[in-house]
Amino acid sequence: MSALGVTYQEGSEEPWAYHADLLKRIWTGYGQSEWGERAFLVLQGHGWDMGDYCNAGAEQFRAVIQQGLPFMEQHPKSPYQLDAQLAVAQAYETWWSISLPPIPRQTVAAEGDSEPLVYQRYQEGAEEARQKAIAYYERLLQTAPQSDHAAYARRVLPRLKLDIDTGQRRFYCIFED
Repeated sequence: MSALGVTYQEGSEEPWAYHADLLKRIWTGYGQSEWGERAFLVLQGHGWDMGDYCNAGAEQFRAVIQQGLPFMEQHPKSPYQLDAQLAVAQAYETWWSISLPPIPRQTVAAEGDSEPLVYQRYQEGAEEARQKAIAYYERLLQTAPQSDHAAYARRVLPRLKLDIDTGQRRFYCIFED
């Protein structure tokens, strides 16, 4: 497999971990193809962190936004457009949600962080992230109102609009020993 660019590295908890070398090559080299878009979707779904246990850090939401926005713009006819929109909406929602003071006994801290202080790190830009999450969820409702993506948006939009924590953590990596 190494001849094809597939590499595994010894992991800290798992015997071997795949670090997505081939997926990244397919995405960067063949991004306009169906397989390139599929590779993008896998990477996006993993928060661009294919290593073991938060190798890229806790803030996967930033990479999902950074990679997702250009994808949506450059691939408007992609069959994966709704998936990309949902991931970006969830990434913005994650950012906003982790910026809120924790509910007692709720864990939002990454390893080594001080629980009461971690949310403060994300407050800058958090209100804008909430507004963008709302906009992307509403866009899903307009684009494909009968889709599963829109059904999910209908569930979270009321809480977002009322500024009530959704607890979204899809793109925030928490690893505890």
